[in-house]
Amino acid sequence: MRSLWLKFLLGFVAVVVVGVGVVAIAAYRATDTAFVQYVRQGQSQRAQRLAEALTSFYAGNRSWTGVQPLL
Repeated sequence: MRSLWLKFLLGFVAVVVVGVGVVAIAAYRATDTAFVQYVRQGQSQRAQRLAEALTSFYAGNRSWTGVQPLL
């Protein structure tokens, strides 16, 4: 009887460990993907703002002289 109980316990522990491992890996991948998308979106927004600022600067000055502070 004790041997059967031990086998059930070890089987249950193994299933729990595998389950937790699968959830941890899935959570890591989801978080990593979301973070990469967040960083790319931020870079895209910064590039868009810079493009708008440079366009406005050149339209107002008709020259790139003095653009360095914007960069």
